Amino acid sequence: MIPRSILQCAKACVLAAALLLSPAQSAESGAAQPDVVSRPSPAPAAKDVAPLPPLDVMNTEFGVEVQKVVEEFQPAAAKVQGAQNGWPFLLEAAATIERLRRKATPAKPEENEDEEDNEDEDNDEDEEDEEDPPAPDFRIIYDAEFRAKTPAEQHDVIERMTRTLMADAEKAGIFELLAKAKTHPRMVRSRVDAPERAAELKLFDIDEEPEKRLGRAYLSELGSFRNLARLNLARMHDAAGKADWQTFTIVMEENLTLSRASLHQGYMIDRLVGIAIGALTCDQVIEHISRHRLTESQLAALTGVLDRQLATRPDIDLQLRCERLVGLDTVKWSFDDDGVLDLQKLEALFEATFIHIPKSLEITASNAKRDENIANVEELFLRCRQFASLSARERRTADEPDVWLEKNDGPGTMIAGLISPAVAKTCISDDSLSLAISGLRATIAVEIFRAKTGDIPHAWDDVVAKGVLAAPPHDAFSDQPLRYKRLEAPNARGRSYLIYSVGADEEDNDGVEHERVKFWALNSLEKGKGFDYVVNEPR
Repeated sequence: MIPRSILQCAKACVLAAALLLSPAQSAESGAAQPDVVSRPSPAPAAKDVAPLPPLDVMNTEFGVEVQKVVEEFQPAAAKVQGAQNGWPFLLEAAATIERLRRKATPAKPEENEDEEDNEDEDNDEDEEDEEDPPAPDFRIIYDAEFRAKTPAEQHDVIERMTRTLMADAEKAGIFELLAKAKTHPRMVRSRVDAPERAAELKLFDIDEEPEKRLGRAYLSELGSFRNLARLNLARMHDAAGKADWQTFTIVMEENLTLSRASLHQGYMIDRLVGIAIGALTCDQVIEHISRHRLTESQLAALTGVLDRQLATRPDIDLQLRCERLVGLDTVKWSFDDDGVLDLQKLEALFEATFIHIPKSLEITASNAKRDENIANVEELFLRCRQFASLSARERRTADEPDVWLEKNDGPGTMIAGLISPAVAKTCISDDSLSLAISGLRATIAVEIFRAKTGDIPHAWDDVVAKGVLAAPPHDAFSDQPLRYKRLEAPNARGRSYLIYSVGADEEDNDGVEHERVKFWALNSLEKGKGFDYVVNEPR
């Protein structure tokens, strides 16, 4: 389930990295569940991140301020006069796939309430084991792990339903909408609290006025972006099977357009959705070009896609600055003009979210002061922005902003504590996307070298000398070059070479991975010690 509102994402937004992954992958992925490790003495915070100008909280239209920040982080090409916004094309495509998917999904059997009341407790476990009727799922086409976990007798019917859905998507114009979107550098969602947002919500059958409280604003398109991304991965799989690399490249670009568009929006959940789509797309491309032999021009076309869609990504400061505004807006809606907290308003703001407001808050609330909460929201997000500006190596020895929150727990940090973003986990997810992109560029370079010479290189120096790369590709997790290892013979997965990160321990372990949780090599100084993370192996 994708959270519908922004505050639903404040504590649970790390789940977004599992949007596109299979259950086993999401359990292993550091993007979804980073491991907590003990840290040495904290590194100094980045000194070049200055506090943002203060705002008159009770009189500021925070929706307007969020939009200003989003516009500021748009690429230069999006700011020229007459630049068309590509977001509406993606929104229409997302709403269309959602309608088609719902129509194609069989209804679950209705339970007989009388029979249910008569069931013994002994039968509860049997009821839980009842399976939903087969439904279309794009993963049945491209995800071997998902297919293996699906009952074999359902494979054919699910694939048949899925391919019908894919054909319906093409007939409904979804492919054309995605093709239009990818050419537009400008990607901006309507203000979530503005009247024009109502028309966007109606596309998803939400007939409600836009929510003025930013934390309650709906982001319903994000779940549908997941289905668009899965649809495209299935299309890429089919194109690769036919050796239709032109179509493969086109669809790859359409998927990375989804990633780019999400990364340029203002909320942390947007960024995590963009990361998940981008990283999995890169992983899938690595898998396909490792199994097939593409020509030099076909491989160069893939590099062109990366250059157009993900070469320049907005810094995470975009989302942290916008989340700060959500925090201040939360103060605005929770305190009155006299600076007194209205607990009922606060509870209404967090209603139906993942965030639990304990009963003990009533005691804290009586001592909560508006100005103190404003100051601490500002302090929290300054610390978050400073933490996020550090490299992965520096963050491993730095205190996370939550440490400051825990030390200052009380009435003055009540709002900050409720809306604190999972900045450390999001930074790890961000580094995961950087690694996926770098790994794809590295794999393309090796395959171009093979296409030019008929053999794979012995070292990065060979690739650089041939002019395929200017320098060895960078590893965001270790702040070193990615490692390259030519194998004497293809391994069990058919790889004749390995491209890998040395990971958190910064030691070259010859490409040896943890057998159970690969991502520990990147995000755990303890569990990942002695292991590397191979980027050109199946996840």
